[in-house]
Amino acid sequence: MAEGLFSKLVNESGLSFEISSAGISTFGGQPPSKHTLDILRKEEIDLSANTSQPVSHELVDRSSYIFAMSSGHLSAIESMFPKALEKTFLVTEFCDSESVKGTDVPDPYGGTIEEYEHTKDLLDVSLPNILEFLKTQN
Repeated sequence: MAEGLFSKLVNESGLSFEISSAGISTFGGQPPSKHTLDILRKEEIDLSANTSQPVSHELVDRSSYIFAMSSGHLSAIESMFPKALEKTFLVTEFCDSESVKGTDVPDPYGGTIEEYEHTKDLLDVSLPNILEFLKTQN
């Protein structure tokens, strides 16, 4: 979901970044959940061709920045890829909403549509701030 929402945001800004997502504890090749596809379809985002991928050394090495959804993911990245810590941030770290800043974005996988919508709401508040951060980087 985050990849689709952020890709749309970046495209609308006129900027260009390579954007991909990966999971800490996922198997590769899994399609997005029905709830994810339904929610993104309302935003005119089609991720139906996307499949999951586990985070890997290759992906971490070629990434300029990594945005983790939760503090648990940050800890896992620190443990698995210690050299990546300086380029890894919590997705809500740059949020200008004090009620969201620094909080975890829950993984709604297997949950209700309301849980997916809550995750989307948190991403809608957080992702524009990540884009602003990236605009300030060289």
